Amino acid sequence: MTGIISLLVLAALGGLIFFFAILPGIRRRNKLLKKPFPQEWENTLQGKVSFYRGLTEPDKAKFRERVKVFLSEVRITGVEVEVTDTLRLLTACSALIPVFAFEGWDYINLGEILIYNGPVDTRQAADAENHNSILLGQVRPFQSKHLLLLSRQSLEAGFERMNSKENVGFHEFAHLIDEADGTIDGIPRAIMPEELIAPWTELMYKELEHIKHGHSDINPYGLTNHAEFFAVVCEYFFEDHDKFKTHHPELYALLTKVFAKKL
Repeated sequence: MTGIISLLVLAALGGLIFFFAILPGIRRRNKLLKKPFPQEWENTLQGKVSFYRGLTEPDKAKFRERVKVFLSEVRITGVEVEVTDTLRLLTACSALIPVFAFEGWDYINLGEILIYNGPVDTRQAADAENHNSILLGQVRPFQSKHLLLLSRQSLEAGFERMNSKENVGFHEFAHLIDEADGTIDGIPRAIMPEELIAPWTELMYKELEHIKHGHSDINPYGLTNHAEFFAVVCEYFFEDHDKFKTHHPELYALLTKVFAKKL
């Protein structure tokens, strides 16, 4: 009995230590959320982000709150480029749109975001020689967290042409979502219900065959591996969901269940 009491006391102490450890963070977030959302940021979201324009007013308020939290907690650094508020907002939108349905989602595997003026420096990529095209973005492992590298021009272009099937921000954050379960393998178990894994795998292999034989409009870069397939499909899904629904109804229906959004 004494041993059980000791364990209960230790558990209670552990809970108190954990609570007081996270309390400053909770207070900081609450203070941040009470600050008004800058009108210039609102104008940028309304002007450049069609996803935001399509939200209901309550969801817009939630989105603004999450933008404020993301930008206050994630370091975004420019590499020979000034990181303007517009770039910061587009980066935040790239991160938050795919996970907007998941309350409390944090990119715990993200360390820092580097934005390049032009293509991502291929010297940063160990496998750059294996690519025939320049790199527009990349997720690089760094200890327990990752560096996310983005091209400024590609980030901006993704939101200027929201029907192009390509958005480097969605692509790279899709890799982080995929990796949230510990492995970048094209099966995002952190958000994908267990009962959808088999149907997803079956559809993935079927679509890969279509791409291989030129019978699909999904980016052929998805043939690189399963992780890249998931990333390019996410780009298409969030960039031009109407066209994606028309051309790939089965994939659309499954991803709608995964991301829990009726786009």
